[in-house]
Amino acid sequence: MIYLNNAATSYPKPKEVVDAVTDALNRCPIEPGRGSIGEGNDILTDCRQEVARLFRINDISRIILTSGSTSSLNYVIHGLGSRYPDIHCLTSIQEHNSVLRPLNHLKRKGKLKLTCLEPDNFYDLTTFEKALKEEAVSFVVLNHVSNVNGTILPVQKIAEICNPYQIPVIVDASQSAGSIDMDLSTWPENIILVFTGHKGLMGPMGTGGFYLGSGISNFEPVVQGGTGVRSELLYQPETLPILYEAGTMNLPGFAGLRAGIRFIQEIGIKKISDHKHRLLKHLCELLLANDKIIWYKPVNEDFRGGVLSFNLRDHAPEDIGLILQEAFQIVTRTGLHCAPLIHQKLGSWPKGSVRISCSWFTKSEAIETLANAIQAIGRGRTWKS
Repeated sequence: MIYLNNAATSYPKPKEVVDAVTDALNRCPIEPGRGSIGEGNDILTDCRQEVARLFRINDISRIILTSGSTSSLNYVIHGLGSRYPDIHCLTSIQEHNSVLRPLNHLKRKGKLKLTCLEPDNFYDLTTFEKALKEEAVSFVVLNHVSNVNGTILPVQKIAEICNPYQIPVIVDASQSAGSIDMDLSTWPENIILVFTGHKGLMGPMGTGGFYLGSGISNFEPVVQGGTGVRSELLYQPETLPILYEAGTMNLPGFAGLRAGIRFIQEIGIKKISDHKHRLLKHLCELLLANDKIIWYKPVNEDFRGGVLSFNLRDHAPEDIGLILQEAFQIVTRTGLHCAPLIHQKLGSWPKGSVRISCSWFTKSEAIETLANAIQAIGRGRTWKS
């Protein structure tokens, strides 16, 4: 099997990740803060430290661990939304439903005004700043790397523009964490970085978190409950990170995430990024002469996010995906990829596209096999001889 759906979940996982999860499951379950010290506290502290080392974060208490990007984005969007009497959020049309749905939920309830701009608007920074001031924006939510075509938005520059106006910028780094190097020590203090563990960070499903920049004031916690400390309080303790970490934490998962981050740190983010770029550029070169292919490439064809989508004329994307899997044992992703608005812009609405996404473990031979399979499908050959 050739696995090219790493934008959904990375596979295979490094052996170190599997071993770390197994080891955590085999240990006596000692929960952090619940009357004892030991492995539970070590796993969470070490995981935070690895996240801090990856993103160059100074204060690990501002790293909140959650079940992934969806929960993190809901915590942050609903939490920030409770702060403002008249919320106005600025976002892009390339967002995932993990952003679009909580925003539109608040909009439908009459609690939020929503402006969605096309990705090109975020490259014209003068126009962006003008819109920012005229629209009285409360906060900005942006996908760092599109999970459909890999377009990279200049989120650091956008945050720098927003910072003097004290406008928080939520960066959805689901596709960029582990693929693009981010030094948050050079980013402005108004940033909230959301990450997930099971994609580029090579960790297990059900892990992730968000980082609150030093300029972000605490907002209302969406979830309240047990923390193992300050149990005499009938309200959620206001100290970080437990203000946003109610309930039993996923210790085996975070042991695996800790190992996954260490793995990619040892390889090097730039090396991983360059590897993905070469593979997808090679795929485009191999299929350059095929005029049946409709490419949905990132702006400037920057493939560092490891994501690329396409369609074949006269073929439905779901059919292409099925043939690739059944006839050629190649796993891809088809459909709208939980990002409906960008497909309307790209012209791939309503059926979506076929998405290819690589990882460090993807070989050039896999890309060549994929190219040959696509050529065969385009010629009407739906089964290997």
